[in-house]
Amino acid sequence: MNGKMRKKQTTTFLIFTVLICLSACDTTIEPIADSDPVYSMSGPLDLQRSPNYIRVHNVNSLLNPETTRELDVQMVFTNLTTMESELLRDSVVVFDNLYTHNFKIERPIEYDTRYRIDIEDHRGFRDSLVSVTTKETLMSVSTDTVTCNERFYVELTNIDLDAGERLDTEVAIQTSNTWQWTPRRDFEEYNSDTNTLVLGWSPNTISSLLWPSPFEMPVPCEEFTRDLVQFRFTHIGYVEGEDHSQQAGEDFSISSVQQRLVLSRYSGEAEIFIDDEAFED
Repeated sequence: MNGKMRKKQTTTFLIFTVLICLSACDTTIEPIADSDPVYSMSGPLDLQRSPNYIRVHNVNSLLNPETTRELDVQMVFTNLTTMESELLRDSVVVFDNLYTHNFKIERPIEYDTRYRIDIEDHRGFRDSLVSVTTKETLMSVSTDTVTCNERFYVELTNIDLDAGERLDTEVAIQTSNTWQWTPRRDFEEYNSDTNTLVLGWSPNTISSLLWPSPFEMPVPCEEFTRDLVQFRFTHIGYVEGEDHSQQAGEDFSISSVQQRLVLSRYSGEAEIFIDDEAFED
Protein backbone atom coordinates (compact mmCIF):
# COMPACT_ATOMS: atom_id res chain seq x y z
CA MET A 1 0.00 0.00 0.00
CA ASN A 2 2.75 2.41 0.99
CA GLY A 3 4.66 1.51 -2.20
CA LYS A 4 1.66 2.41 -4.39
CA MET A 5 1.25 5.74 -2.62
CA ARG A 6 4.94 6.56 -3.01
CA LYS A 7 4.75 5.69 -6.76
CA LYS A 8 1.70 7.94 -7.20
CA GLN A 9 3.39 10.82 -5.35
CA THR A 10 6.55 10.43 -7.47
CA THR A 11 4.52 10.52 -10.71
CA THR A 12 2.63 13.62 -9.57
CA PHE A 13 5.92 15.37 -8.67
CA LEU A 14 7.44 14.60 -12.09
CA ILE A 15 4.38 15.97 -13.94
CA PHE A 16 4.45 19.13 -11.78
CA THR A 17 8.18 19.60 -12.49
CA VAL A 18 7.69 19.22 -16.25
CA LEU A 19 4.86 21.78 -16.22
CA ILE A 20 7.07 24.27 -14.38
CA CYS A 21 9.88 23.80 -16.91
CA LEU A 22 7.54 24.22 -19.88
CA SER A 23 6.04 27.33 -18.33
CA ALA A 24 9.50 28.84 -17.78
CA CYS A 25 10.51 28.10 -21.37
CA ASP A 26 7.35 29.70 -22.76
CA THR A 27 7.99 33.01 -20.97
CA THR A 28 11.61 33.40 -22.04
CA ILE A 29 11.42 32.72 -25.77
CA GLU A 30 10.27 35.84 -27.60
CA PRO A 31 10.82 36.64 -31.29
CA ILE A 32 13.02 39.65 -32.00
CA ALA A 33 10.44 40.99 -34.41
CA ASP A 34 8.00 41.61 -31.53
CA SER A 35 10.46 43.79 -29.60
CA ASP A 36 9.89 47.51 -29.24
CA PRO A 37 11.56 49.53 -32.03
CA VAL A 38 14.88 51.19 -31.36
CA TYR A 39 15.83 53.55 -34.17
CA SER A 40 19.38 54.59 -34.90
CA MET A 41 19.84 57.97 -36.57
CA SER A 42 23.21 58.91 -38.03
CA GLY A 43 24.79 61.16 -40.60
CA PRO A 44 26.59 64.48 -41.00
CA LEU A 45 24.84 67.82 -41.33
CA ASP A 46 27.33 69.41 -43.68
CA LEU A 47 27.35 73.19 -43.33
CA GLN A 48 29.09 73.63 -46.66
CA ARG A 49 26.78 71.67 -48.94
CA SER A 50 23.24 70.43 -49.39
CA PRO A 51 21.20 68.30 -49.52
CA ASN A 52 22.07 66.30 -46.41
CA TYR A 53 20.83 62.86 -45.38
CA ILE A 54 19.98 61.12 -42.10
CA ARG A 55 20.24 57.33 -42.18
CA VAL A 56 17.64 55.53 -40.06
CA HIS A 57 17.49 51.87 -39.06
CA ASN A 58 15.43 49.84 -36.58
CA VAL A 59 18.21 48.01 -34.72
CA ASN A 60 15.73 45.44 -33.36
CA SER A 61 14.87 44.16 -36.83
CA LEU A 62 16.82 41.37 -38.51
CA LEU A 63 19.35 42.34 -41.16
CA ASN A 64 18.08 40.76 -44.35
CA PRO A 65 16.57 42.10 -47.60
CA GLU A 66 13.00 41.36 -46.51
CA THR A 67 13.06 43.09 -43.11
CA THR A 68 15.01 46.14 -44.30
CA ARG A 69 12.86 46.75 -47.40
CA GLU A 70 10.18 48.77 -45.58
CA LEU A 71 10.62 51.35 -42.82
CA ASP A 72 7.24 52.85 -41.99
CA VAL A 73 8.36 55.99 -40.17
CA GLN A 74 7.85 59.72 -40.56
CA MET A 75 10.65 62.19 -39.93
CA VAL A 76 10.39 65.95 -39.36
CA PHE A 77 13.38 68.32 -39.30
CA THR A 78 12.78 71.62 -37.45
CA ASN A 79 14.92 74.75 -37.21
CA LEU A 80 14.36 75.78 -33.57
CA THR A 81 15.36 79.40 -34.31
CA THR A 82 12.82 80.04 -37.08
CA MET A 83 10.51 77.10 -36.10
CA GLU A 84 10.35 76.13 -39.79
CA SER A 85 9.80 72.41 -40.26
CA GLU A 86 10.48 70.09 -43.17
CA LEU A 87 8.93 66.64 -43.66
CA LEU A 88 11.80 64.46 -44.85
CA ARG A 89 11.50 62.10 -47.79
CA ASP A 90 12.93 58.58 -47.56
CA SER A 91 15.56 57.90 -50.21
CA VAL A 92 16.13 54.14 -50.30
CA VAL A 93 19.55 52.83 -51.37
CA VAL A 94 20.38 49.13 -51.73
CA PHE A 95 23.79 48.25 -50.31
CA ASP A 96 25.10 44.69 -50.06
CA ASN A 97 21.56 43.32 -50.65
CA LEU A 98 20.21 45.38 -47.73
CA TYR A 99 17.90 48.38 -48.01
CA THR A 100 19.19 51.55 -46.33
CA HIS A 101 16.79 54.38 -45.56
CA ASN A 102 18.27 57.85 -45.98
CA PHE A 103 15.97 60.77 -45.19
CA LYS A 104 16.75 63.80 -47.35
CA ILE A 105 17.10 67.34 -45.93
CA GLU A 106 16.57 69.79 -48.77
CA ARG A 107 17.22 73.06 -46.94
CA PRO A 108 20.79 74.28 -46.29
CA ILE A 109 22.10 73.79 -42.76
CA GLU A 110 22.84 77.04 -40.91
CA TYR A 111 25.63 77.89 -38.48
CA ASP A 112 25.00 78.28 -34.74
CA THR A 113 21.52 76.74 -34.89
CA ARG A 114 19.62 74.09 -32.95
CA TYR A 115 17.74 71.54 -35.05
CA ARG A 116 15.18 69.08 -33.66
CA ILE A 117 14.74 65.75 -35.46
CA ASP A 118 11.47 63.93 -34.72
CA ILE A 119 10.70 60.35 -35.72
CA GLU A 120 7.38 58.51 -35.40
CA ASP A 121 6.45 55.06 -36.68
CA HIS A 122 3.11 53.47 -37.58
CA ARG A 123 2.71 52.03 -34.06
CA GLY A 124 2.91 55.45 -32.45
CA PHE A 125 6.48 55.10 -31.18
CA ARG A 126 8.17 58.50 -31.02
CA ASP A 127 11.73 59.68 -30.50
CA SER A 128 13.62 62.93 -31.04
CA LEU A 129 17.00 64.58 -30.68
CA VAL A 130 18.40 68.10 -30.90
CA SER A 131 21.54 68.64 -32.97
CA VAL A 132 23.50 71.87 -32.40
CA THR A 133 25.54 73.23 -35.30
CA THR A 134 28.83 75.06 -34.79
CA LYS A 135 29.57 78.69 -35.37
CA GLU A 136 31.66 79.43 -38.44
CA THR A 137 35.29 78.69 -37.63
CA LEU A 138 37.66 81.64 -38.04
CA MET A 139 41.24 80.62 -38.84
CA SER A 140 44.47 82.61 -38.96
CA VAL A 141 48.06 81.44 -39.54
CA SER A 142 50.98 83.22 -37.88
CA THR A 143 53.13 83.20 -41.03
CA ASP A 144 53.01 81.94 -44.58
CA THR A 145 56.68 80.85 -44.74
CA VAL A 146 58.88 79.09 -42.16
CA THR A 147 62.32 77.54 -41.93
CA CYS A 148 62.81 73.87 -41.13
CA ASN A 149 62.95 74.39 -37.35
CA GLU A 150 60.66 77.42 -37.11
CA ARG A 151 57.27 76.84 -35.54
CA PHE A 152 54.15 78.25 -37.16
CA TYR A 153 50.86 78.70 -35.29
CA VAL A 154 47.29 78.16 -36.41
CA GLU A 155 44.62 79.99 -34.40
CA LEU A 156 41.01 78.82 -34.63
CA THR A 157 38.17 80.68 -32.94
CA ASN A 158 34.52 79.82 -32.21
CA ILE A 159 35.57 76.38 -30.96
CA ASP A 160 33.35 75.55 -27.97
CA LEU A 161 34.96 72.35 -26.71
CA ASP A 162 33.32 72.67 -23.28
CA ALA A 163 29.85 72.49 -24.87
CA GLY A 164 30.68 69.21 -26.60
CA GLU A 165 32.05 70.34 -29.95
CA ARG A 166 35.07 68.58 -31.45
CA LEU A 167 37.88 69.78 -33.67
CA ASP A 168 39.79 67.20 -35.74
CA THR A 169 43.06 68.45 -37.23
CA GLU A 170 45.85 67.03 -39.39
CA VAL A 171 49.12 68.32 -40.81
CA ALA A 172 51.14 66.84 -43.67
CA ILE A 173 54.54 66.96 -45.30
CA GLN A 174 55.53 65.32 -48.55
CA THR A 175 58.22 62.63 -48.63
CA SER A 176 58.99 60.34 -51.56
CA ASN A 177 56.30 62.26 -53.49
CA THR A 178 53.61 61.11 -51.04
CA TRP A 179 51.71 63.30 -48.59
CA GLN A 180 52.13 61.99 -45.03
CA TRP A 181 49.36 63.09 -42.65
CA THR A 182 49.33 63.01 -38.86
CA PRO A 183 46.75 64.13 -36.26
CA ARG A 184 49.45 64.58 -33.60
CA ARG A 185 50.08 68.09 -32.28
CA ASP A 186 53.37 69.69 -31.29
CA PHE A 187 51.82 72.66 -29.45
CA GLU A 188 48.25 73.07 -28.20
CA GLU A 189 46.59 75.77 -26.08
CA TYR A 190 42.85 76.24 -25.56
CA ASN A 191 41.18 79.30 -24.02
CA SER A 192 37.66 78.41 -22.88
CA ASP A 193 36.81 82.08 -22.19
CA THR A 194 37.34 83.10 -25.81
CA ASN A 195 36.71 79.65 -27.36
CA THR A 196 40.07 79.90 -29.10
CA LEU A 197 42.38 77.00 -29.92
CA VAL A 198 46.01 77.61 -30.91
CA LEU A 199 48.06 74.80 -32.48
CA GLY A 200 51.68 74.80 -33.59
CA TRP A 201 54.26 72.77 -35.52
CA SER A 202 57.57 73.17 -37.30
CA PRO A 203 58.38 71.15 -40.44
CA ASN A 204 60.94 69.04 -38.60
CA THR A 205 58.65 68.35 -35.61
CA ILE A 206 55.95 67.13 -38.02
CA SER A 207 58.47 64.64 -39.36
CA SER A 208 59.29 63.55 -35.80
CA LEU A 209 55.60 63.08 -35.03
CA LEU A 210 55.18 60.97 -38.16
CA TRP A 211 58.07 58.68 -37.24
CA PRO A 212 58.24 58.63 -33.41
CA SER A 213 59.80 55.16 -33.17
CA PRO A 214 63.57 54.98 -32.41
CA PHE A 215 63.74 52.35 -35.14
CA GLU A 216 62.44 54.78 -37.79
CA MET A 217 64.47 57.92 -38.32
CA PRO A 218 62.46 61.06 -39.17
CA VAL A 219 63.00 62.43 -42.65
CA PRO A 220 64.93 65.72 -42.38
CA CYS A 221 63.23 68.78 -43.77
CA GLU A 222 65.87 69.16 -46.49
CA GLU A 223 64.76 65.83 -47.96
CA PHE A 224 61.07 66.66 -48.28
CA THR A 225 59.87 66.40 -51.87
CA ARG A 226 57.72 69.56 -51.58
CA ASP A 227 58.54 72.86 -49.88
CA LEU A 228 55.08 72.92 -48.34
CA VAL A 229 53.17 72.00 -45.17
CA GLN A 230 49.45 71.30 -45.43
CA PHE A 231 46.95 71.80 -42.61
CA ARG A 232 43.28 70.82 -42.49
CA PHE A 233 40.54 70.75 -39.87
CA THR A 234 36.97 69.58 -39.37
CA HIS A 235 34.84 71.36 -36.77
CA ILE A 236 32.07 69.07 -35.47
CA GLY A 237 28.93 69.97 -33.51
CA TYR A 238 27.09 67.91 -30.91
CA VAL A 239 23.74 66.41 -29.90
CA GLU A 240 22.24 67.82 -26.73
CA GLY A 241 22.39 65.39 -23.81
CA GLU A 242 24.51 62.82 -25.66
CA ASP A 243 28.07 61.62 -24.93
CA HIS A 244 30.00 61.31 -28.19
CA SER A 245 33.49 60.83 -26.80
CA GLN A 246 33.67 57.68 -28.95
CA GLN A 247 35.25 58.40 -32.30
CA ALA A 248 33.05 58.05 -35.35
CA GLY A 249 33.72 57.53 -39.01
CA GLU A 250 33.39 60.11 -41.72
CA ASP A 251 29.67 59.32 -42.06
CA PHE A 252 29.28 59.64 -38.25
CA SER A 253 28.43 55.97 -37.83
CA ILE A 254 29.72 53.90 -34.91
CA SER A 255 28.99 50.41 -33.63
CA SER A 256 26.44 50.91 -30.89
CA VAL A 257 22.97 49.64 -29.97
CA GLN A 258 21.33 53.01 -30.65
CA GLN A 259 23.27 55.53 -32.70
CA ARG A 260 22.26 59.14 -32.27
CA LEU A 261 25.04 60.75 -34.27
CA VAL A 262 23.47 63.50 -36.34
CA LEU A 263 26.24 66.07 -36.09
CA SER A 264 27.10 69.22 -38.00
CA ARG A 265 30.52 69.63 -39.57
CA TYR A 266 32.55 72.34 -41.25
CA SER A 267 36.00 71.94 -42.83
CA GLY A 268 38.90 74.22 -43.76
CA GLU A 269 42.55 74.09 -44.79
CA ALA A 270 45.73 76.14 -45.08
CA GLU A 271 49.21 75.89 -46.63
CA ILE A 272 52.51 77.04 -45.15
CA PHE A 273 55.60 77.28 -47.34
CA ILE A 274 59.06 76.11 -46.27
CA ASP A 275 61.89 78.56 -46.96
CA ASP A 276 63.46 77.63 -50.30
CA GLU A 277 66.96 77.93 -48.84
CA ALA A 278 66.44 74.61 -47.05
CA PHE A 279 66.29 72.87 -50.44
CA GLU A 280 69.34 74.48 -52.01
CA ASP A 281 72.29 72.20 -52.67
